[in-house]
Amino acid sequence: MKKIITLLTLFLLLCACSKSSTPENPNLPLNAQNITGVWYFSKVIQPNGEVLNYINPCTTKRDQVEFYVYQSVREKLYSDLCGNSFYSYQCQGYEIHEGNRLKNCSDKYNGICTITANTIQIDYGMSIYFGNPENNMTYAKGIILTRN
Repeated sequence: MKKIITLLTLFLLLCACSKSSTPENPNLPLNAQNITGVWYFSKVIQPNGEVLNYINPCTTKRDQVEFYVYQSVREKLYSDLCGNSFYSYQCQGYEIHEGNRLKNCSDKYNGICTITANTIQIDYGMSIYFGNPENNMTYAKGIILTRN
């Protein structure tokens, strides 16, 4: 009987310890290397904390922002016409500060960032008015960007 209890205990311990304790998508430090590249608008954090899908007006192209290693930001927002016309915004000089704080000349990219290999969440700390109800961004407390 003792052998059965011992074997059962060992089995349970092995099962309980078999999974890795590291998260699937660990947070990365906010730096130029990790932020560089194209990121797509994915979710909008509403003033009440609710997370809504970011709605792309164009059904064939997604709104995006590209961070460059030389600390420039370029945003492309497509219209519902989906042609080659889009709103393009470029800004020089984003800054990365202690505490994963991103600072830029656009309110959309000013805030505390949580970054993984595939997502960036930018929390503004307060509700900001953007006036874009078609994207769920009339007011937003943050935004989530994804690599794909």
